[in-house]
Amino acid sequence: MSSTITRRRDYPSDQERYTLSFPTGMKEQIKRAARAQNRSMNAEIVHRLQLSLEQCAPRCHVAGEQPFDMEGK
Repeated sequence: MSSTITRRRDYPSDQERYTLSFPTGMKEQIKRAARAQNRSMNAEIVHRLQLSLEQCAPRCHVAGEQPFDMEGK
């Protein structure tokens, strides 16, 4: 069985990286939720953050800033 090591340069250039620390037990919750939705943990976290940003969208909007748009529109 061989394993592939993903190096930093292998990540798409249009993505930003950020390291998180989770409260005890949250990583397992995210892992289970991601598995139930057939997503990676990263995709699950991004999906949930996007929903949260969309939900608060105009009341979270800061004057003079463009709202975040995952599609780049």
